Amino acid sequence: MAKSDPFAFARDAFSTSVCDALRNHDFEALETLRDGQVSDHLTDLVAAYAALNDWATKDLVLHLIQDCSDDRVRDVMLDALDSPTPDSRAIAICSLRSDNTLFDGFLVNGFVDGGRVDAAITEYRA
Repeated sequence: MAKSDPFAFARDAFSTSVCDALRNHDFEALETLRDGQVSDHLTDLVAAYAALNDWATKDLVLHLIQDCSDDRVRDVMLDALDSPTPDSRAIAICSLRSDNTLFDGFLVNGFVDGGRVDAAITEYRA
């Protein structure tokens, strides 16, 4: 049986651009799309995330939806706490804590420090 395409929800110019960028792992394109109509397509993006098995693509979806405070992103953020990418784990814990100012505390010399993020995750899970 053929594997279904989690990005088959494209129905307008914005969602087509999002789906193309996700399929092509085009981070720069996704960065420009973050200011667009992400919340209008949040249900589809969350469903796409749930259908994915690879962290590289899941991390891209997470990056795209990180500015959404909608309850629909909670399960994505909980799952992303286990991402192998410290940046993604940092985004997730900031979202779950509803405090984006935490992100600056995770930075060391301009890069996200995985140890600091993991300590915040351990505290969150306690």
